[in-house]
Amino acid sequence: MAKTDRNAVMRSSITGENYKQALHWLREHGLTDGAVPDADNPQQQLLEAALAYALARTPLGPLPQTLFGITKASPSPASLTVWPAPGAEADVLARLLPSRSPGGTLDGVPGLRWSPAGRYLALTLPGLSARVLLAASARDAKQLPDSAGLHVLTSQPPAGDEVAAWREMAAVLHDEAASWSRALRRPLLAAVHREGMPRHAPDWQALAGDEETLRPRPLSPAAFRRARVVHVRAVRSGAGASTVSAQLAYGLARAGWNVALVTDEWLLHEETRRAPAGEVWHTVDVPSGGGRLQAASAGQFGMDFETRAVEASQHGQLVILDIGSARTDALPDADLSIVVGRYAGQDWTRTEIIDRRPRPVRVYDQLDQLFGRHRRREDDPLRDLLSALDSEFVAYTAARLDDGGEEHTEPYDRQDAEDVAEWWQLFRSAPLHPQDVLPAEDCVPLDRWRQDLLDFIDDEAGRRYPDVWERARAVWPKHSQNRNLQRLGTEGETAAELADRLSTFLVSQAAEGSGTEPVSAAERRTWSEGRLARWLDERFTTHLGHDAVLLAPSPLDRLLGLLDARFTPRIPDDTLKAESSQDRWWDALAAARSLDEFDADLDGTADSGENLNRERTRFLDLVGAEGLRRYTALWTRASELWAAHHAELTAARRRPFQPAPHLVPGLRQAFVEHLRRTDVTDVTGWESMVGRWVAGERTDAERLPEFADLVDRRYHPADADVVAEALVQHMLTARLLRNHVPTAVVVTFHRDWHTTTAVDEVGDALARRGVAGLRRVPQLRRLERPPFDPGSWNDRQVRAVQEDLAALVTTALDPTKTSRRRR
Repeated sequence: MAKTDRNAVMRSSITGENYKQALHWLREHGLTDGAVPDADNPQQQLLEAALAYALARTPLGPLPQTLFGITKASPSPASLTVWPAPGAEADVLARLLPSRSPGGTLDGVPGLRWSPAGRYLALTLPGLSARVLLAASARDAKQLPDSAGLHVLTSQPPAGDEVAAWREMAAVLHDEAASWSRALRRPLLAAVHREGMPRHAPDWQALAGDEETLRPRPLSPAAFRRARVVHVRAVRSGAGASTVSAQLAYGLARAGWNVALVTDEWLLHEETRRAPAGEVWHTVDVPSGGGRLQAASAGQFGMDFETRAVEASQHGQLVILDIGSARTDALPDADLSIVVGRYAGQDWTRTEIIDRRPRPVRVYDQLDQLFGRHRRREDDPLRDLLSALDSEFVAYTAARLDDGGEEHTEPYDRQDAEDVAEWWQLFRSAPLHPQDVLPAEDCVPLDRWRQDLLDFIDDEAGRRYPDVWERARAVWPKHSQNRNLQRLGTEGETAAELADRLSTFLVSQAAEGSGTEPVSAAERRTWSEGRLARWLDERFTTHLGHDAVLLAPSPLDRLLGLLDARFTPRIPDDTLKAESSQDRWWDALAAARSLDEFDADLDGTADSGENLNRERTRFLDLVGAEGLRRYTALWTRASELWAAHHAELTAARRRPFQPAPHLVPGLRQAFVEHLRRTDVTDVTGWESMVGRWVAGERTDAERLPEFADLVDRRYHPADADVVAEALVQHMLTARLLRNHVPTAVVVTFHRDWHTTTAVDEVGDALARRGVAGLRRVPQLRRLERPPFDPGSWNDRQVRAVQEDLAALVTTALDPTKTSRRRR
């Protein structure tokens, strides 16, 4: 029988944890802070004190015979997780969350807000770098007003009276915060004294327990075994977070750490290929005399990230999780978060603008910029679900077209639970190709395919989205058709949506009077129509690109376009004959879809002049018999015209099927007629605006780029505080700042311009804002090669980057150490 750990028994008798939970905590943390540590941060202590104080003093109904509904806690020096009694979650939340009773009384903790954190709710207060995890669900918090009959204030920013009430509570708790915090951390001890707490603070010594047993043990060996965790996050995709993660891992291994790295699958492709079958963790070569580096793939689309992240602590004393721009909270807590962002000149330089444009042009540009910052941010589950269906239907349609429009194309295997789970996980993710556009409504049976998709996913979607699925199913077919008729992909607004947003913006702009130039009503109207005209330009360009095959004025023109699309110089004779014998080769729509990216150099790099003429002749000879069989009435004429037609197309660098310029005005009018089948009829002033658009009339509001040469820009180094504030705002916008986690910043692709503010000065300004450090990664081509190529740690410039990143992390994890160099 295994020997009982007396420290675990002691901890569980005080915190309420079961024996295994207490033992796990002690094995991970040791006794360097004691078996049941107090909060080591005044802000964390104050938050916990406010929660305990509110639980004791908020006048609500009776709770189970515990510490006001709290049955157990899991305290660490810098964090705390508490568990309400089963079934009492809503009652505990009702005592904690700020609310206003029907009589106007403010109860709970003023300013307290919650957010989901995996299986818990994270309770925080604005202005405090602290949080407490509560074992309750978002449903408990959202249903609270109904269950308690209160007006909960968490759906809005703290108002003036709430801020004042918090300051008053903080002042009351100033001298007693330690005792209240200890009570929440030691709920079984504190429950014995709960009857007196509504009248006075708990006694510090009464909650001490066996002080000799609970005292800290500075030399506890278990503390040295706990892995430190670094999250590497990106402000947006493409910022270089994976490159930073790999180079940081090398730098720390060079410095003697044993490092475990979880990163993108593509980054480890070569390591995975060389490894024995089934091996997940790979030992990467590092310079002799250093530490050890083991790496694992997060899996396709990050499917294995959480599993690998949990395993990582068994493979290194310092764990690096390459999270990038993904959003997941189900990962080990970070000791340090590194935020990676690309260098942006406007952040680091001050721009002096000398604007010589006419006043109306300046006004229109000003409105453009203000409108760019005008966004609707309201949460709309129905809109989000419709958007997810739009994105999925693009992929579904592409798969069905690849299958030749077969009736039985299925998105996933209903009998394969893993396939079902993976499909629905990806269903709500961002579209891979947001500009993809569906085929035209008239060329494939999209209405039937929409219904097929809805019927297939109906049961599962109804189970996953019970509140909005029925409405989404009813409105999505028309919604999807309307967007497709306007040639919108999975992103962008319809004409009516844009017009509505323009109207809302102009009303607010007129009321606020924002901007440097006064704007008249006529100028607002002209600018608004100009934005709609630009929308028309974009939609018409998409229409020409995706529907050009349908715009051919005659069957002969369509056949010529088909030959343009299928012509490839130097293709082997037998290959061309085999391909041209298939029905799909002669399908003009399929030929158009195959033109993913059009190379303007139709003649290729090696063929020009006589060589290209010979290739055209050979091409016609090889496909001629099949062409004559399929197009008996047209082939002779097409074969006579095609060579000259293709030469003209090549010289003009036009895309196959692209209409000749003289046809465009008529196509603009036809496109306007086509749009009348959609919601454009709801747009005020649409008819007069499109009349000018078809005629090619343009106002200054639509010609802004033509005045660009009248604007002079002179660049100067920006103030360090301005740069620091810009970097912090980027992190806030991307929601990457977490109050309870030290954060450092890495700027990638940094340029050493004479106008760039000194990195040291910006680092000092960031430090004043609580950011742990700043580093830059310069533009080095050597960083673009495979990160785990041995040459990456032999190259002196790359090595300098690795060492600098390692110094950033070492210093941030141990602030008593200072870095000798900043880059």
